[in-house]
Amino acid sequence: MITQTGQVRWSGALAALALTACGGGGTAPAATPTPTVTPQPIPGGLLFASSTAVYYLQLLDKSGSLSGSLTYYIYAPSTSHHVDTGSYNVTGITQGDTVQLQVNGTTSTGTYRNGALDLGIPQSDGSIQPDTFTSADTSQYNAALGPVQELVAQWTTDYWGRYAICTLAVPQHDVRVFVKGSGASGLCANARAAGYLDVSTLPSSDNVICVEGESGADLAVADDGSTGLAHEICPEIANGTFGTIRAPS
Repeated sequence: MITQTGQVRWSGALAALALTACGGGGTAPAATPTPTVTPQPIPGGLLFASSTAVYYLQLLDKSGSLSGSLTYYIYAPSTSHHVDTGSYNVTGITQGDTVQLQVNGTTSTGTYRNGALDLGIPQSDGSIQPDTFTSADTSQYNAALGPVQELVAQWTTDYWGRYAICTLAVPQHDVRVFVKGSGASGLCANARAAGYLDVSTLPSSDNVICVEGESGADLAVADDGSTGLAHEICPEIANGTFGTIRAPS
């Protein structure tokens, strides 16, 4: 799969495709004919989508000369905005069913057959990662964005205010713990027993500190950062002990 760690990995370069021809004269035996590959026009839109990234190629094919753009949207939880998004200009050529693209100064080579572009994408370590782009229009691209945008949205308190089964607070503090998912009811009950309080208000800051999964539930902790309580609760969630330890004070 395409590397999805905050940056599109179109690095390194492959050698340019070379066309060779041979000929002969006199009475040399005729060579066995090489089957001719009839080029298939590259569609205007090609999509690669995973659970954490979406790449959309928009290409104009003029008799085998390609131009267009690559748009990408990547969930990047370790970055400040939790998303890496942008676009690159793309140029390229087709030769038979072989496709060569220049993206961000590097070369990717593959084949286009039956509506799918199998493309070898150079990685930062020098390896070539194969990925398949399939024909898609902008509505399919937008649909593929939805799940990845949902991952980015979970770093806002507004998201958790809509979907949390319970919103918990530490008495006299602004920290909030949001819980959703199939295991939420049990975790909410355990947390209440440990001293957390149910609240309906969001914290004064939209500063989500961590998003974790525990016991079949998804949890997020938000805080204004003034007390550091979130940094006590996040490790408990990561260790699977949230709700078994007395609420901090």
